[in-house]
Amino acid sequence: MFGVVEALLLKSKVILYYIEPQLPSNVFNYSNLWMIGIKILRKKGGVHLVNICCNRAPMMGSIRYITNHSSMISSFQDVIPQNMMHSLTMDVLRCNIRKILDNPDGDERLPLNIIVLRCSGGDGLLKAMMSKEVAGFKQAMYEFGKVSKDLIKGANEGNRHWYPGVIWSVVQDNVPDSFGIDTGNGQLRDSDKALWTLQ
Repeated sequence: MFGVVEALLLKSKVILYYIEPQLPSNVFNYSNLWMIGIKILRKKGGVHLVNICCNRAPMMGSIRYITNHSSMISSFQDVIPQNMMHSLTMDVLRCNIRKILDNPDGDERLPLNIIVLRCSGGDGLLKAMMSKEVAGFKQAMYEFGKVSKDLIKGANEGNRHWYPGVIWSVVQDNVPDSFGIDTGNGQLRDSDKALWTLQ
């Protein structure tokens, strides 16, 4: 948890840290990707809120590269409707590309990869998410490439074409499971090799 000083630094857009991934990848360019988080924020007895957060520099600890977009959704819906997903995605793309254009002297450019993390989706919702949320996102990406060629050209070194690779993952939160090594007395201890790579 950050303290008061760190929170103030974050709000003043200071970069607090850099992450340098050590795992080699033939898929991702870690210095040129966006991460988009999607979650339905639920309120008791009220209308829920769909929140989409885009981080244009996920390996840097700064709110300078973060934008938030939201829309109200009825409390009985567990999946974002396709037209709402399309509209929010268009807003995300338009807003973040304009942020790049507003800082022409910066080192930002359009990403080669976009990673989407959809939070709080159970296994029973996966097919509905594919047919509504993923379909709305894909439709918006395709349409944005057709109707916003000038924006893309300005942020893409004069190239009007932009075809980023997209990976969509569903993340379960608050899963009541523990991982570790059984000590034999009903407790778990952390593994000495929790993360390791294939050579």
